[in-house]
Amino acid sequence: MQLIWALIDDNKPAVQEAKRGLGAAAVFIARNRFAVLDKGSGQIQIKNLRNEITKKVSAPLPTTDAIFYAGTGTLLCRSEDKVPSNLR
Repeated sequence: MQLIWALIDDNKPAVQEAKRGLGAAAVFIARNRFAVLDKGSGQIQIKNLRNEITKKVSAPLPTTDAIFYAGTGTLLCRSEDKVPSNLR
């Protein structure tokens, strides 16, 4: 589950609604965008700070189980930690 919480600014009201969503992992990829791994559908969703999906891409492998920040606009995707049997 992901949770977005805005930090309080002197010019904004003190009470703000938190944004929630489901996902196996979430990581910021830019100042105002973050990526969410949805393992159920095998997709990576790019969302804005209003938690709206702006883009969907398929995960590079169906077994992708984690995503990590790898520079602005770039993700590192982790998959199974084993060698396929045909490469031994």
